Formats: sequence, structure tokens, C-alpha cells
Amino acid sequence: MTGSIIDVWDLSTFDAALLARLDEQRALLIDYYGTSRANFLAREASDRRGPPPSNPCAGDYLAFVEDLATDMAEHTIRAWHYTRLTDHEIGIIRTEGICPATLETVQQRIAGLVASGDLAAEEAQFFFDSSPFHDDEFGGRNGKFWMVSHPLPCDDGGVTSLLAHWGGESVYFNHHEGDAIDKLSSIGRACVLEIAVPLHATRHVYDAARSVTQHYGRSLGCHTDWGMFDLYATFPLGPDAVLRVHGDGETDFGLLGRSYPQTFKPREEMD
Repeated sequence: MTGSIIDVWDLSTFDAALLARLDEQRALLIDYYGTSRANFLAREASDRRGPPPSNPCAGDYLAFVEDLATDMAEHTIRAWHYTRLTDHEIGIIRTEGICPATLETVQQRIAGLVASGDLAAEEAQFFFDSSPFHDDEFGGRNGKFWMVSHPLPCDDGGVTSLLAHWGGESVYFNHHEGDAIDKLSSIGRACVLEIAVPLHATRHVYDAARSVTQHYGRSLGCHTDWGMFDLYATFPLGPDAVLRVHGDGETDFGLLGRSYPQTFKPREEMD
């Protein structure tokens, strides 16, 4: 992967042009975040009757973030994918890269487990037939490869099921107990993919612009949201996009979201 990679949570990775855009709006951001914080505290101290107080800086702030998103479309950010993989699958990812999930890719992955002896043919058919991809009514999974913008500890409740069960939500989501879930828990090992994601391959440019703005605001002493967001790629990502594969049992796997990467500060240290 060529070019610089932005961590939306680390100002030291922001390029000069991005920092200049943020610096130009320093006063606006201080006013907006300061007013938002004051409004929140006033609301919490009140009986909460009536409409919440408005922020007169909101219009200019939203316009700035939308404009910044246009620039962010040309950037690449680092993101994280929590999953469970066999060694064979890890090898494929390292040599071929990542593809958005579809019913066809689910079928191919399951067939791979039959070939390796990890699943019997009847088990494979059962897991394929019960995949939620058959009824992805709202398009929440099909044609998407989901990630998160901030590294999370591997014992975080939002990712433990993904790490514990092979196949991700495309396979395990319809199983909650019994032999099926036990089988999926026995395949592969927990892994976290560290990925360089070109924002033009996603639909989350605005989220990234808002996140870098929030983290810049924190550097000014403002109280802002943490800025973490889920994102998905809609195009294949080549093997050069896979920065690292962190497998259970390796040192950095246990440090993710705590002291790896070294520049990352967990949420509780920032609040």
C-alpha cells in the first residue's frame, strides 16, 4: 500500500493539508464543541422538559465537515476487522487480499472447510442453507466487508462473538447454542486484520471527516465524542491493503486497543 495512512484517532498521522484545513476552523470548532458541552450539561441539570438548547455554530460546523469529507475521499485510513480464520484462509488473504462478502463467497469459504476436512458435506450444506445472506432483506451484509475505525480490545463485548465463531455474522448469526455453535467455535482461531482502507472504496467519508475533526477538537482541549465508527468496503482490497494479521496467541493480539498501536489511547484515558 503506497502513500500515507491516516489513523483517525492520531493527529500525528494527519498530513499537512488536512491539519491546515482543521487549523483554519480552530475558532469555529472551539465554539461549537464548547457550546455543545455547555448545552449537554445544562440539559442534564434540568428537568429536560421542552426542546434541547440549540447550538448557533451547528450550521457552520456541519458545512465544514461536509466540505472536509470531499478532501477525505482521497485519503486512506487504518481500520480493523475482527474475525475467526483458518491458517489456509489467512494465507489466501495475504496473497489475494480481501473481497466483500456475498452468498457466493460464503459458499466458497464453506466449501474450503469441506476440502480441508473441517466440515462434513452435510454440515457444510446446513451452514450454507442457514446463512442469513439468504434473507439479507436490508442489505446489511451482502456486498460489504465490515470494519471498525478504532482498535478494540479482543475481550470487548462488541467483537467477542466475531472472534469466537468461524464465518462471522454471515454464518454464525442464526445459531445461538448447541452443536452448530460449538462446531463453529472449534474452527480456526481468533484473528484481527489490520487494514489500509482507501476511503473511496467505502461510503464512510463523512464519518471519517467527522472523526478527525473530533480528535482535532480534543487536541484543543474540547470535550468531543470518541469518533469511532463502523465502516465497510464495497470493492475488493488487494493484498497490499492487509497491513498485519494478528492471531490469538501472538503478543500484539492481547495488546490491541490497549497498548497496540503504541500511539493509541483507549477511550477511558481520553475521557
